[in-house]
Amino acid sequence: MAIDIVFDNRKMATKMLIIVVAIAILITYGHLVGNHKELSIRECLDAPEKYDGTLLVIKKETKIGNIYGDGFEIVQPYDNVTIYVSGDTTGLIKNAYATLTATFHKEGYLELHSIHVHKRRRIKFIASIVAVIVVFANFIRWYKFDIHRKCFVERCQTY
Repeated sequence: MAIDIVFDNRKMATKMLIIVVAIAILITYGHLVGNHKELSIRECLDAPEKYDGTLLVIKKETKIGNIYGDGFEIVQPYDNVTIYVSGDTTGLIKNAYATLTATFHKEGYLELHSIHVHKRRRIKFIASIVAVIVVFANFIRWYKFDIHRKCFVERCQTY
């Protein structure tokens, strides 16, 4: 059975080393290929003349704040930033998470180009947690840890 190969004691150190090396390679690849610094709203507000007219992609834990007729506010609690965004407000929900593309202006506001509201974000988190619990419960149901052999073994099934 395939699961016995993973939890068998034979050549355990070699298997663990292969897994650790694979994870290290993936982490290194991610840092080399995908590591780019995004300009934050806080940096723009600290040097408005320098970043005037800069196109920003804002996606890190950004919540929609107050909504007005001609725009809305976005809030980034981790950076302690609230900034006004001028643009279309149709389909916006207060306190919903959003990803947006906007141009920064030195006067201290953003001009909206596009926005995506993450309407079902909390439901996705809850579904993920439930899935993890179900997988863990089934694992515990089918396997037990043998302290003498120091590995997981299949439980005896009696029907």
